[in-house]
Amino acid sequence: MTPEEVEKLQTVIRSGKTKARTITRVRIILMSNEGKTDKAIPSAHFVNAHNLGVNVSTVERTRQRLATGGIDLVLNERPHPPKTPKINGEVSKKLF
Repeated sequence: MTPEEVEKLQTVIRSGKTKARTITRVRIILMSNEGKTDKAIPSAHFVNAHNLGVNVSTVERTRQRLATGGIDLVLNERPHPPKTPKINGEVSKKLF
């Protein structure tokens, strides 16, 4: 990764307005950039001794997202389909 990309990722962590999930992904990418392996990252302690607490499959998926879509795909979550309501209109009327 270029120094500019590393700085962009470090800025995301420091901003304080980013989702925890995104920060975890960024930390995974930064640790990967430092040469840590997939199995070493989940239990590794980051700069300020926070355990990432993720599964190896999360590390693998994050690295795959970086390889296929770059940093922007890692930083931006893809949209999720809307959930169907668990209670329909008829049941809702009966409750109220």
